[in-house]
Amino acid sequence: MIKDWLLRLPHQARVLLMGLLSLASLIMLLLAFSAGSAFFAAWARVDYAEPRIARLLGYEAVEEELAAAAAAARDALDQYAFTQGSDVSRQGAQLQQVLRAFAAEAGLSVIGSQFVLQTEMEGKVPEGFETLGVDLTLTGPPVALDTFLRDVADFEPALKVTALELQQPRRRRTSSGVELSEDINIKTQVMALMLGVD
Repeated sequence: MIKDWLLRLPHQARVLLMGLLSLASLIMLLLAFSAGSAFFAAWARVDYAEPRIARLLGYEAVEEELAAAAAAARDALDQYAFTQGSDVSRQGAQLQQVLRAFAAEAGLSVIGSQFVLQTEMEGKVPEGFETLGVDLTLTGPPVALDTFLRDVADFEPALKVTALELQQPRRRRTSSGVELSEDINIKTQVMALMLGVD
């Protein structure tokens, strides 16, 4: 029936109709191809997202354990490094005050102390950390030095004595020949790690 109707049309009308039908078929084919491409792209995104979603759901399932592990890591880090709560010079001043207090409590006299930034230690410092140091010049009896070094070793975050030089001062005697002092002069450097700025 459609064939008869098509044959009764004039030649130009048949050509025009066939061209329009071909154009409509081509448009439909392009739309189907575009829809198929969009479907496969969405399917690929789903395949890519599924493992990530599963991993995130896994993290959510162990959220409390992850939080506990992060807290334990922070506590462990606090044993070994100063946190980045302020700038380097302020942390250095705080370290200097702590060491001066240790010296005073141990019975040592502080002749001088100076904060130094340990730039020459590059390569030996773990990535993500900065190094603080304090040079101290002290004087006092050897037993006080032992106490000072013990306090430094017990301090948290960890401190490390990187240099220690002892000098026996000239002994002065009284007119009766009794030595006046057993004090020694001490030059030391104490180093600490601080979390670097991210």
